[in-house]
Amino acid sequence: MAPSLICSVQSKGVAKEVRYTAEGVPVVRLQSVGWVRAKPASEFKVGDRIAYNYGYSGKVLSVETRGQSTYMTTEENGKIYNVRKGKDTLVPFWK
Repeated sequence: MAPSLICSVQSKGVAKEVRYTAEGVPVVRLQSVGWVRAKPASEFKVGDRIAYNYGYSGKVLSVETRGQSTYMTTEENGKIYNVRKGKDTLVPFWK
């Protein structure tokens, strides 16, 4: 799924490049995987699967958005991780 549209956006004074599919879905590129659909961290729900480089994935166990940050607890390969991401940060996911 190669992106067909590239759009530059300004966020907190930093120019970012966001890529979209022909259907308008944002995508990010993962190493050894390619282009993968993404959504803002604040839109994740319990049970969603986050995609990582080299085909790894993690299951979302909890999500909490406070202010401009989203806090997630994920389970990857039997280990539990607590992560904080900006609520608008695009995070790749598996369907």
